[in-house]
Amino acid sequence: MLNKKKAFQILEQAIKKSSYKNVEVFLFGGKKHLTRFAENTIHQNIIQKNYVLTVKITDGKRVGIAKCNIFDGKNLAYVVEEAEKLMKHIRDDDMVVAPKSPEKGDYEENKDNYHKKTSLVTPAERAETVMEIVSMCKPKKMVAAGTVVSGDSMFAYMNSKKRFAYDKRTFGDFTITLTNETGGTSSESSSNNNFYEIDFIGLTKKALKRAEMNQNPIELKPGKYTVLLEEMAVTTLLDFLAIMGFGGLQYYEKRSFMKLGEKITGDNITVVDNPYNKLCFGLPFDFEGSNRRKITLIEKGVAKNVVHDHRTAKVMNTKTTGHALSPGSSLGPFPINLEMNAGKKSTSSILKSIDKGILITRFFYSNIVDRNKTTITGMTRDGTFLIENGKITKPILNMRFNENVLEALKRVDLISKERKVFLGYGGIESTIVPKLLIRNFNFTGVSKL
Repeated sequence: MLNKKKAFQILEQAIKKSSYKNVEVFLFGGKKHLTRFAENTIHQNIIQKNYVLTVKITDGKRVGIAKCNIFDGKNLAYVVEEAEKLMKHIRDDDMVVAPKSPEKGDYEENKDNYHKKTSLVTPAERAETVMEIVSMCKPKKMVAAGTVVSGDSMFAYMNSKKRFAYDKRTFGDFTITLTNETGGTSSESSSNNNFYEIDFIGLTKKALKRAEMNQNPIELKPGKYTVLLEEMAVTTLLDFLAIMGFGGLQYYEKRSFMKLGEKITGDNITVVDNPYNKLCFGLPFDFEGSNRRKITLIEKGVAKNVVHDHRTAKVMNTKTTGHALSPGSSLGPFPINLEMNAGKKSTSSILKSIDKGILITRFFYSNIVDRNKTTITGMTRDGTFLIENGKITKPILNMRFNENVLEALKRVDLISKERKVFLGYGGIESTIVPKLLIRNFNFTGVSKL
């Protein structure tokens, strides 16, 4: 992995190759080691090492952006030149903001993000993990597929106003899907910045138990049911809320559901974007070099804030919250380390409280129906079960849901005290969520598959 000293040298050289006053450069990348298995056999080992340099040059109301992944002198000069050329052909943009000088009070490093041993996990170790998992599945006539991942990544930012920031992290990730002899499936997933803290065996045992149960499913009629959403399903709801309205650009363009100061969910729902939780993979600064802040988006049901970068902060007369994405992103500022509050009830006590309901492992093929109403649709997958008198009794056929996310969050009766973390794209995104018990969740169809 590129260390802080080497990253500084590369970024400094890039800035010196431009004659413009307002230059920003970013360096992001690392190593990803992946072991993929299917049909109870490892069939792929990959080591991917890549670093991408982005150059952003600002002049007045115009911005030029170019990227490369080779950093020798010739290519460094070329990518800077390309950014300068592109800038001359871009339309004026009133939201353009020149790079800023260093802020008072430097960013906080999340030292829990990096674990040296995780960066050194070998292919043999990942293979041994897979073989142990497979040895548990074969005797039960289960077919296992999934991935075991380890790696590291770094991000560095520098601008011509002498702002420099650097951060690094490691990550581990595990996904497994089991298929039984009748075609029934189950799935589990977990991420951790310390590979050795992932409970591979415990997750596999849970998946085995669910796969053994998921045979000869019954059909339930479409309608409204009490549901216990496991963490993977809750992640879908939260991720779609982020896409539909937690960003300052959506809010400025009146495409967001957020009505600041108004009640939008139940009192028991709080959502924050928190890069400093030791469980997440948070980046302490953003792609404009600004310090990232912990931002409360929803507090006890009330819409509190949206996130900003310098562009939206400029037009809305406020300050950046440190949520700029990579230059050129159409999303605008975006929360990448979402966290929903834990509850006070254990999963087992929540289950015992349900007279009749549906347990949902995860959602699949989900899409937005109505952005402003936060309505989404999708299918259940990899284990959907009937709950009767506090016990999981029968598997049911997968069902299609059509639900207003904010309205569903007004009907949350119980929240688990246990939470799980899931790794997102790029090794810097994460979601931390509990299980949710929701009344009157709307199902519109049944899948025969």
